[in-house]
Amino acid sequence: MFSLLKPKKIYIGIDISERSVEVVSIRRKGKILDIVGYGRQQIDGGVIENGKLLNEERLKKILKGVISTSVGNNENVKKVVALTVPGIEVSTETIPQSLFIEEQEVYNEIKNTVSKSLGIGRSNCLISYHILQKASLPNMKSVFVEAVEKDLLLPYLRVIKELGCEVSFVTFEGLAAVECLVPPGVEIPWILVDCGATKTRFTAFVGKTPYFSEYVSIGGDILTLELSRKLEITGDEAEKLKKEGVLKPKVKKVIQPFLTDLIKEFNSFKSTFYSHWGLTARGAVLTGGTSMMVGWKEWWNKKVDVDVMLAEPYIDFRSKIPELQLFINALGLAMKVESSDGRFGELLNDLDNEEKAALKKMELLLTVKSEDKEEKHGKTKEDKVMGKFEQFGKVVDFLLVSILVGGVGLFYLYKNGLISPLIKKERVDIGENGVSLRDEIDVAGNFTVGKDQEVKGMILAKEYSQPIVLTASGIKGIDGYAEGDVVVYNTTDKSIKIVGNSRLVTKDNILFYTQKLVSVPAHGSATVRIKCSQKGGIGDIEPQRLDFPGLADFGGAIYAENKEKLEGGYVEVRYIQESDVSEGLSSGVKLVEEKFMDLGWEFSSEDYFLVDKPLKIEEKSNSCKEKEGVEGEKSECNALYEVKALIIKKEDFEKKMSKLLEESVKKGENPREYTLKSFKIEIVSYKEEEGKVDLKAEAFFKRK
Repeated sequence: MFSLLKPKKIYIGIDISERSVEVVSIRRKGKILDIVGYGRQQIDGGVIENGKLLNEERLKKILKGVISTSVGNNENVKKVVALTVPGIEVSTETIPQSLFIEEQEVYNEIKNTVSKSLGIGRSNCLISYHILQKASLPNMKSVFVEAVEKDLLLPYLRVIKELGCEVSFVTFEGLAAVECLVPPGVEIPWILVDCGATKTRFTAFVGKTPYFSEYVSIGGDILTLELSRKLEITGDEAEKLKKEGVLKPKVKKVIQPFLTDLIKEFNSFKSTFYSHWGLTARGAVLTGGTSMMVGWKEWWNKKVDVDVMLAEPYIDFRSKIPELQLFINALGLAMKVESSDGRFGELLNDLDNEEKAALKKMELLLTVKSEDKEEKHGKTKEDKVMGKFEQFGKVVDFLLVSILVGGVGLFYLYKNGLISPLIKKERVDIGENGVSLRDEIDVAGNFTVGKDQEVKGMILAKEYSQPIVLTASGIKGIDGYAEGDVVVYNTTDKSIKIVGNSRLVTKDNILFYTQKLVSVPAHGSATVRIKCSQKGGIGDIEPQRLDFPGLADFGGAIYAENKEKLEGGYVEVRYIQESDVSEGLSSGVKLVEEKFMDLGWEFSSEDYFLVDKPLKIEEKSNSCKEKEGVEGEKSECNALYEVKALIIKKEDFEKKMSKLLEESVKKGENPREYTLKSFKIEIVSYKEEEGKVDLKAEAFFKRK
């Protein structure tokens, strides 16, 4: 019985480079591995340089956000981490066969050789090695070695410890990647080509065993720089052009000399693999951010005499990461720590006993204290109720749901789910003065943009004080739609959730939408995966941070206080017609009734909708806009209500709500002049001890 109280384990792979961090978390469900979450975020300049961590607090803040995004703030989860950091060196050493009588002699010889080559003291050098089956010279043994400066590694371990995670494995990125790329039992020679921002690393493998590794100083950044210089365009324009494809004529003409040099280096590396070990590489696997360039794989296929493929994990997960190739290293790390749970990575084994004991103290449970005073232990009452709903399977959006918990009915409104056909979509042009919505296309709702500014519906203001630039990779997906990762910064005192399918508009009016739910911590940041809404559109995406002061989400749109004027392009708005409301309610409640029956629970939707007496509905605000050109005549009104109740019969609720809505439109005049266009009800708080649920209702009306 008490074993049920043990914390569940989530295995996290963290791939840190000087420019970015990628995280993938997995867990085992029976015999199947499942991806819990993933995240990616750029690292500011000055945080890591030449492998050295210069700003621990900044890295900790970045990691906290991206780990929270990929794992969540569940205090009953043990987070076990496999890690790769910049500064881990790899080499292949040749050791006299005569030394292999004593293991300590082999260790001493390797440590002396590597510490001298790295120019660091022997006691400050951590090594991990394995002996290769084939030797490159007679009477010698070939040994593949990983090495890292202890003083370089410890600050990274300290940051991970302060985040409450247990570090179980540390290795270099190439060795991490093969864990998910090579199935057990495969022993063919092949080459991993890791195309990064600053360099490209070649690593020769036989199955999962690395034989040797080299890198060349050709990466994505130098290609961008050359495009900018030769075509006399800005760096941002060059980056955008590069992502459009290596086979594009004007791109190819400029960067071909670099790519030709890269192929020469690859062929030389492949020849060394054969000349030293008698092994012929049968394939090359491309990974890293630069390998996502359109046409990159096709170009390699034309230039080399081995099979070329983009990195793709051999294992089938229940969940699939979009553009998984970007996360191969982190995924391999997570799989590696999952398969080696309970032991230190070999680099960590080279610590002395006192250091190992200190490292063992990292086996802590992370209890995240919420920035929100209304939350405890990172989990609200609403989250706990949601946990019960997740038994039904995947949470769907725009689903009207009533859930019975301890006799209390809760009402939720999600977006984009089984009743999404009821949600009307409309393309709206963006003109000089922002968005102009036709009368029948208005969306319910008040939401706060800044501290004091309030916007009705989805109308954009005419002007904003500064442009918004997205931090994203800007790659194109396989279906021709641009994709990328956006770093969102929350400057408020409360954590904020950005729901899937929320909209982001770049300064050149390219519309993106988010692909999953992301929680942005108070005064923190998170990486949001986005995808373009129009085929072939990349948008103006540059490596700068995106600040959302007073970030708010409503109706599928994200707004910020600081946003520039938009001209041209379009936005897509959603709205619900009056006739759809009752149909949506009945559809949602009926679905929940069926789900409850599947679980063996009793629930009847025939008579009850929300909650029973006492019923209390308070009008919080009521505002009307004057009809353009007609002084004193109102054309549209918005009313905000708070609903506090227990269970009530459907007919009683509808009658009382309708009466209140009609009366509030325009007191003293005939309410029939107005028609309800849409309304929304959402949960405000849930008080378990009082058996109450507080709801907020928002209604929007148009004059007939």
